[in-house]
Amino acid sequence: MARRRRGGSERPPGGEGRVGCARVSARADWATCAANWQICFPVTDARDKENSRLSLDSRRLEWRPALRKVSAAQILVFSALLLLSVIAAAATSWLLFSRSPLGDFRGVTLLTAFVLLLYLYSLAIYRLLVRAFPLRPGEIAPGSTQEFVYHVYLMFFMMLFYPVMRSGFVPVPLMRPFYQALGAKMGANTYSSGIIFDPLFVELGANTLVGQYALIVPHVIEGERLAHYPIRIGSAVTIGAGATVLAGVTIGDNAIVATGAVVMKDTQIPSGEVWGGVPARSLGQRSGGAGVA
Repeated sequence: MARRRRGGSERPPGGEGRVGCARVSARADWATCAANWQICFPVTDARDKENSRLSLDSRRLEWRPALRKVSAAQILVFSALLLLSVIAAAATSWLLFSRSPLGDFRGVTLLTAFVLLLYLYSLAIYRLLVRAFPLRPGEIAPGSTQEFVYHVYLMFFMMLFYPVMRSGFVPVPLMRPFYQALGAKMGANTYSSGIIFDPLFVELGANTLVGQYALIVPHVIEGERLAHYPIRIGSAVTIGAGATVLAGVTIGDNAIVATGAVVMKDTQIPSGEVWGGVPARSLGQRSGGAGVA
């Protein structure tokens, strides 16, 4: 989102038709738009216009995506499943350590055991949930069973799993079994120092590395639109630090995605190629020496 100072008169690149305010005030010039509204943003295509609702007053422009709401029933289901995990973790840690001669370390040991067991039980319940009600690739219709399951699934990630992924506290070798427990398919000697969103929809071959702060994002959230499209990454692939790989991307064996690149949705990167830039494009074939990631 590009921010403009009130009263500014600079035109955006590409003319009047490239700003969100043009949809509301097609006849107004850019100076009028900037004087009346504090915020303007680029509009890339007709879908962006359809998936956004603009509310206008005399002083500012607000961009309000029509995001799906999590219902009370979905929150209740997640809360019940989380409570089940909490009770099971508390009971197990108490049974295992309550009578152990731990001395001054008894409280710390019980708390540590409780947290670890909470995650183990939560992972088990999460896997049972997606096994009983599997999330399918593709669009998720509003009001559907898939939407209900997705929102419960999302709360597991938002409340429990994403904090682990984002913390950087867990060593990279231990993140491998964590992602596998969440459903990611990872070949031998493959590791991620970045964040793999929605691991159920991600497949990585052997000897592949996802660099620090890289993002693998198989979901699509665009206003009311909600979908998942699998990401398939081959063997001996390097995803550079800070790169982003979006939904539906396929990357062939021995390819490199350069640092900071953004691989757009549904892109297919052939084997052995080096891609970089925003949006990412082919930079040539991978050489036998050092890569550019």
